[in-house]
Order: sequence, then C-alpha cells, then structure tokens
Amino acid sequence: MKSKPAGKIDWKNDPKKRELLKEYFSNTHWPKLIELLGASKNAIGAAAKDMGLNRKNFKRGKPWIEESKDKIEALKAKLATVPKGKLREIRSEIQALFPHRSWASIYQYATVTLNVSRPKAESKPKSEPLPPINLEAKVEAEIRSIFGEDIPVPRKLPQMNMDNPQPLVSNGGEFMYIGAPLIGSLTTDDPYADMFKNALRVAEASKVGAVALTDVLYMITQKYGNQRVFKAQPSGVKVDAAKVEAFYPKGVVEDEKFQHIRRRLELGKPVFMALQLRFEHVLDLLRKAFADENGKPLYNGEVLIIFGKQEDELVGFFVNEILRIGTTQARAWAHTKILELTRDWKNSEISAKDKSRILERINDFRELLAVIFLMSNISDESINKAGQAMTAYLIRKYEECIPKSKVISIGDAFLRLNSLSIMTTTDKNKDPSDGMQAERLLDMTASFSKGRNPKLIPNLIIGTGNNPYLDIKFFSYQASEEKGDVRMSMILQLPMCIDAARYRKLIQNRNILKDMITKAVKTSGFESAVVSFKCCDGLQVPVLNIWTSGVLKNPEIFKDPKRIQALVTLNRKKMKEQEKKYKLMYFYKKGCTHTGDNGVVMYDNSNDPDRPILFHHQVEGKFLLNCDAPLLMVMHDGDIIQGFNHAYAKNRHPEAKDAEDMIRKGQKIRRSALSDQEKVKLLFELTVKQTVLAGVYTFEGQTELHMKEMEQHLALFVRIFKRAMKVGISFQGTLALILHIMGNHIKNSAKTIDWFASDAKYVSALLREHLLYYLIDHDLVELKESVRTQVAAPNNGPLGEARGALLIDGKRCFDVVLKHKQGPMKSTQKKGQQRGQDENEVGLQILNNSGDDHRGGVRVNRDILHIKTGCEQAEGSYGRELDFAEPNIFSIVYGVPVGGFSAGPIRIIVLDRGTMCEYAKKPFPIDRNGLFGNALE
Repeated sequence: MKSKPAGKIDWKNDPKKRELLKEYFSNTHWPKLIELLGASKNAIGAAAKDMGLNRKNFKRGKPWIEESKDKIEALKAKLATVPKGKLREIRSEIQALFPHRSWASIYQYATVTLNVSRPKAESKPKSEPLPPINLEAKVEAEIRSIFGEDIPVPRKLPQMNMDNPQPLVSNGGEFMYIGAPLIGSLTTDDPYADMFKNALRVAEASKVGAVALTDVLYMITQKYGNQRVFKAQPSGVKVDAAKVEAFYPKGVVEDEKFQHIRRRLELGKPVFMALQLRFEHVLDLLRKAFADENGKPLYNGEVLIIFGKQEDELVGFFVNEILRIGTTQARAWAHTKILELTRDWKNSEISAKDKSRILERINDFRELLAVIFLMSNISDESINKAGQAMTAYLIRKYEECIPKSKVISIGDAFLRLNSLSIMTTTDKNKDPSDGMQAERLLDMTASFSKGRNPKLIPNLIIGTGNNPYLDIKFFSYQASEEKGDVRMSMILQLPMCIDAARYRKLIQNRNILKDMITKAVKTSGFESAVVSFKCCDGLQVPVLNIWTSGVLKNPEIFKDPKRIQALVTLNRKKMKEQEKKYKLMYFYKKGCTHTGDNGVVMYDNSNDPDRPILFHHQVEGKFLLNCDAPLLMVMHDGDIIQGFNHAYAKNRHPEAKDAEDMIRKGQKIRRSALSDQEKVKLLFELTVKQTVLAGVYTFEGQTELHMKEMEQHLALFVRIFKRAMKVGISFQGTLALILHIMGNHIKNSAKTIDWFASDAKYVSALLREHLLYYLIDHDLVELKESVRTQVAAPNNGPLGEARGALLIDGKRCFDVVLKHKQGPMKSTQKKGQQRGQDENEVGLQILNNSGDDHRGGVRVNRDILHIKTGCEQAEGSYGRELDFAEPNIFSIVYGVPVGGFSAGPIRIIVLDRGTMCEYAKKPFPIDRNGLFGNALE
C-alpha cells in the first residue's frame, strides 16, 4: 500500500529537493512530481511559489537552447532521412529523446526552427482519372426520364364558349359523363365488378354518341414527405418488375451484386421509380381500363376528355420537375465556368493583374449561383411555357392511350347535344368533397344571369371533381322579352366513378385521411355513380339515367352481354320472370299546386276554344295520358291548395281588374274591328284569367276547385289501378297508389284555432267520388276496390305523412317516404338519414319524397334517393317582398329498378315549365319507349 505524501516540508533547509523542484516543476506531470518529492500537490505548489517557479511552459519543457546538442543532432538526422509517409515508424524513437515534450512541439521545432527538410515519398504511377461528368448530358437524361425521347410542343385547343360549343355526336341524342374515374387508384381485380369498365359496357350497349371524361388519372403529385405515407394508401399501382429493370442503366442491372426488383419486392425493400416510370405505370392501367380481357375496346364511340383539377395538379407536378432540371442545367453551366476560371487563376505564368481580373470573374459567377440561379427566381413566362409543354404532353399521352379520344378543353367546356347547350366546370377555389358544389354553382348562375343575354345561360351545367354524391339543383330565369317566357336550367354535381364499398373498407382500417379520395368518401351519404343525358324531342330538360355503384359493380349483370343489352333495351314487352327485378317502376311526383292562389301560373291554351288556359298539373296530366306513361304511383307532397298560410286576401294581384276595368276592357274589345268569333274568344279568355287573378279564399272553394281541375285526367288514375293489378304491386304501412298529403299551408292556417281540416283528406274524398262516377260511366266497376283503398291522404296528427314498404309480388322492394317540409336538400339528406324506421321500413333502400321550398332538386346518397319537386305559382307579393328567387315550376317522373339500386339505373324525367308551356300551345309527339324505357307494366 502506497504511503500518503508528506505535508508541508521545510524546503529552505533541504537543498536536494530544492534542486529537484527547480528542474522538474515546469515540465513534469503532477503524479511524477508528487512521487519525486514525496509531498502533496498543495505543498509542492506553495514551495514553487516561494521559489518564483511556474508551469506556463509545461509540455514544452525547458527552453530548447538548454537541450543537449547531441539530442538535437539526433533529431535532425532522424527526420532528414525519413521520407514522407514513413514518419509514424520512427515517432516513438524521437519522443524517447525528449520524454517531457509533446510530439507537436518536437515536430514544430524541427521543421520551423531547425528547418529540417524531409525527402519526398516514392511516387506511385498515377491511375487514369475518371472523365468529368457531362452536365449537359445529365440534364438531357433527366428530361428524357420525364418525357421519353420527344419533348412535346404546345398544341392549340379550340376556344369554346356558348356561341361556339363542341358538338356532340347525336346517336339517339344521348351522351354519358364519367366523372373522376381516377385510373391508378384502388379498384377491384374482377373486370366484371369494375365500375369504370362496366360504365363503358353500358355506353356501348346503349349506343351513346359520346363519353366525356374528367379527372381521369390518380397519381400522387408531391415529393416525399410525412404526408406521402397517407396519400399512397388509395394508390392501385402495382410495380411491373420487368419494366422497372428495363428502365435502369444496363451496367447497374448486370452488376453481380445488383438486387433484382422482384426480389426487393419480396423482401419488402424500397423500389425506386423515376417520375416518367411512375407515369408509365399509370398509363398502362389507363390502356387496360378501356379494353376487355381480350384487348378489345369496351366502347367504340367518341371519347371526349376535359381536364379537371387532377390534370392540373399533374401538370403542375411535371412543370416543377422541368423547372428544377432547368435550374440544375443553369447552375451546372455556372459551376463549369468557375472551374475553368479557377484553373486559369492557378496558372503561375500569368500576371498579377490578370489574376485579379480572373478572380473578379470567378466572384461574378459565384454571385450568379448564390443570388440569381435559384428556382424562386424563374420568370413567370418561363413557368407558363413549361406549363404549355407539359399540358401538350399530357394531351398526347391521353390521346395515345384511349381509343378514339380527343382532349377538347383544359378548363371549362361548352358542348351541344341537339338543341341542348351544356357547360362543364370545376369548383375553382373550393374542395368539392363537402358536397356543396351544386349549391355554389347555383349561386354563381343566379349572379351571372343578371344584366346578360339569357341565351348565354346553358340548359345544363355540370360541376366536376371529387364530389361525394350526385346533387341536382334547378334555376329558373326570364329567357326573353316575351311575357311568361321562363326557362329552367339544370345544375348537376357529377359524382365520382370509384368503388365506394372498397374505399369504405380502406377507411375502416385508417385513422388519418389526407388524400382527396378518402376525404370525399368519408363525407356522409357518399355514393359514386355515372350519369347519361338523353335529349327527348320536345323536352327542354334532359332525361337522366343514373348508374350507381351498386349496379355498376354487379357482376351478375355484366358477365352476360345479353343481360347488359336487355338492361338498356327500351321497348321490351316480354321478359323472364327472374329478370323482373331489372325492370323500372315509374312514379309521378307532383309539386305544390297552391290551387286558389291568385299567382298560380297559367299556360296559353288558346288553340282550344273551350279552354283558353291550363294549369301546370293539367298540362302534365294531358302529357302523361297522351304518351300512356307507365306510371305505378302518383304522389302529391302537400300544399295542394293555397290555404291561409298568410293573409293572402291582402295580396291583390297587380294585373287583377275591378268591375270598371273589366267594363272598359270589354267595351274596347266589342268596338274593335275583330270578328264576332274572335271577340267572344278574347272576352272568354279575359274572364277566365281575371277569375284566377282574383283568387279563391275559402277552404271549400279551393279544394273543390282542385278536384275540378283534376277531372281532365281521371283516366290517368284509372290506368294506374289497372297497371298495378297487373304487375302485383302492394304496400305495407300508410302508402297507396294515389297519395295526397297535407303541407304546411293548411297546417299554418289553423295556428290560431284548436282544430284543423286536412285539404288532402278532403281532396282525396272528392277524388274517390269522381273516380267512382268515372268507373260507372266506363263500365269499370271491377276497379271500385282500388278506388276505395288506393286513394289515400294519411296524416299523423297535423303532420301529413305517408310511409311504408312497396312490394312487388309480395316481395319488399323500397321504403317510400312522402313528407312535405324537409328543409333545403342539405337538411333533407340529414333528416332522411336520421329519421327512425318502423317494422315496415327496416332494412330497405329509401325513396324520400318532399317539396315545400319551391326550389326542388334530386340527390342520390348511399341507399337513399331524394326527390324534391317545385311548385306551380309565380313569385307573388310575398316572394317579392323577401326577394326570393324565381320559383322552379316542375314535377318529376322517376323510375327505379324493382330489385333495388343494384339492379338498374335511376331514371329522372323533369316536367318543367318551359316544356309544359310549349305542350299546352301545341302538343308534340312523344317517343314513349325513349322516354319511359324498360318499364314494369
């Protein structure tokens, strides 16, 4: 065991230790000092202080001048003989000569103070250096990695507007619009359950003149980041190992240690794909999407492509890559110049003045790199030119991959199908996944219509994008200076064409949604679909066939070409009993008639000397009777009569005439040069119109008037009774073939009293009475039970409501709801989803029918079809006081498949004001099979 060092020592009386301290204190480590002197660190320090010693030259030792000459000469000799690269071998020998000095101080003294020069190391033969990188070739290779061999040249597209639309091939006056198929996203491996492929099969079987596409591809358009993981989840692109390896440089693939792509996939290792390679993978899917398993086109008609937001994002992504490469190219040139100038500057033969000039140029190029050659400094014109090149490239690729295709617009498109003018557009500054695009387009159309030529308003406006469901709004406007010339445009929010069920399953296994597809699918009520539009002679609003995901994913239909053809054939009379589920049931949904109101719209029927005017529902009845519409139900959603919702007697119509006005008008007609027959006609017309403008202000008067108005088309109801018996229709709950329910006008009329009378019940009782007389007159007494049981006006307290199950041959098909006031369509959807169901309704898809707001609309949600009709009255003083929009005057006939939404399309036929006005003036021929195709009758 070592003894502890002594404490304080009498240094003055110990000359030996004084000499040791003097010699070693400044150049020896403390442990060694403590051992030599046998004292503590503090004692040694105190003694050194007394002696005036310090350690500031510690590790340098004593001054070199005090070192022995022999050691110095030995140092010089050893360093002078050891070449560079061999010094490490003799380092320990040199340090042994000077144990109290560091290697750095020894080497510095030898090379700087003694100026010892060492021999050069033996030179090795120089290997041939790698050739410098050809930066221009590198940039060209990057451009080829995006575009392939040919860099595209911008192509001029037709400039379309309402005066110069793109005409559509009119093959039966029908075209199909497929919105957001997003080829490259997840889809099924079964080609007969592929929604997009089956839509093309329907288009081919229907012989539509053209198919329009928007938002064709899905490709992630961002660099790698923490959001990429989530955005890749909906991608359906699978790596083609052979294609990827063919893209890699040959020398890399042939290397013995190269790990092949297939093996990397098996091991779960990253597979690297250049931008153009990723794009080619998506284009391969695009080619396959238009062909069957034998490579034959699924659709042989014209395909029109209209760019949407997805195409814009793809162009933007490619443009960014082009500009990044251009920046790299510019910076590479600057770097090359700096290298060249640096070589010149190092030339020892040039003058100091030339060196200064070259250095100045080097600094100029350095400034160019640091300040100017940056992506943020690229000019707007350069960006726009790159955008034009990329747009041309995408157009070329689309037209190469899709048979008989043509890109017709990179923004809004204007089309014409027969007399139908069509505009397609996008939500320019909103994400349409909120389901409100149709509402925004309605607002913009209303704004646009003011102060402009009404001819600039399209008949059909289609909004595209990642819409979560189909939604239809209507917009009425004064179309000319002619009084009463009011037309109605359809505004349609086009749904996506993606596999809704597949994405719902994907969402179930995810907690974070970042991509545009799942965000739309997560919207309440999401339902994908494809829509075809058909022009029928005389109708101003197109007839719609809505093919939902349920039917387009039904392999039972699409595996058999004969079944597809049978589904779209319009005039089949006979069919196998098991195929009855593919037939369409047609229902007539009437809007608020407001009988007795002084503002009810009247149509000119002056060609009929016995009836100078007709009301909207009267023209509809005439229209449906003349074409023998295959109807199975009639539903009137309420506000049959005007009632006393407000003090309407105060609202005198501005065109109403008092007795003196009528006398003066009559005298003017009598004194005119017209023939007696023409005078009688004008007086008759004046009297009838003034009677309407005066209004009816009693409950009995309004209800009885409505019944009188319906007398013209009692035969329509009788045909429904006959047809219903033939097809085996029946009901559970409070439904019937002829339904009238009470609306809010009569309910509000009784606010101040403790009882109310239902206009619906009173009208239904009158209708039964008149129908019984009709049966007696036409020897149809066998239908009396139908009159007794199938003309109904159900209500729940003061609420008019019909609900229950519709059955065909005893099999439950749909839950039908008829309820007047459900708010705007957004509220209608919410209420339809949250409303309770009874034992008759549970488990069935829903047909939800409403009205009230005089705007109307159609929405297709998951397993729910919402039908909201308009009204039959003009603005009126109340509407003008509150600045309401022009009311939409229309009813709807709609067809749904017996087997539910997965068994066929939903057909929408709008009986609008413009069409009925023209039909009242002069009835036109109707293509019954074209209008009411595939009917159950």
